[in-house]
Amino acid sequence: MNTKNKGAYTREKILSKAIPVINEKGFCNTSMNDIILSTGVKKGNLYFHFSSKEELGLALIQEAKQEYFWYINNMIRGETPLQQLDSILEAIVAFHSKKGFIGGCIFGNTALEMGDRNEKFTGMIQEIFREWISLMSGYIAKAKQCGELKSQSDPEQIARHIVAVLEGGVMMARLSKDENEMLECVKVLRSFLGISGREYCQE
Repeated sequence: MNTKNKGAYTREKILSKAIPVINEKGFCNTSMNDIILSTGVKKGNLYFHFSSKEELGLALIQEAKQEYFWYINNMIRGETPLQQLDSILEAIVAFHSKKGFIGGCIFGNTALEMGDRNEKFTGMIQEIFREWISLMSGYIAKAKQCGELKSQSDPEQIARHIVAVLEGGVMMARLSKDENEMLECVKVLRSFLGISGREYCQE
């Protein structure tokens, strides 16, 4: 492994190991020593790649965003827009269920923790939610165009509502560690969208 590849590997290792730590403990409650312990990298290596805790935190959110949207886009299934939207809802439930709802949503957590503290984090999280809403609203608009969805509401408004309900469902399931808390929220969304006919299959 050459120096360039080794450096990239170390940086990737730091990010992958640090994301669940910060997601569970929160940014403010996680120290750089916590990151060193969780990643196993030396202090000098950590600061070589990230000069500050803020720089590391922003990189973590960016990495988590890329992983999350890669996952969602690769889980989209179905022949119609609503079926595809439903597959996104199912994928999000599965994403959090596999983690036992530990940590909750890193984007929602960061919004609550850093929204009044740091403009850089605020801007990044706002952009992530805009991208998430845009993804949802695209399928909603297509469903309305083909007559699959009868709602008169604006696609972006519907998408914003869906994201808000999902975030609330994740939060409640995190508290109870009971996936039914989130499944009930998704069930209401599916009813609102006119999606019915099958139950979620959890792996």
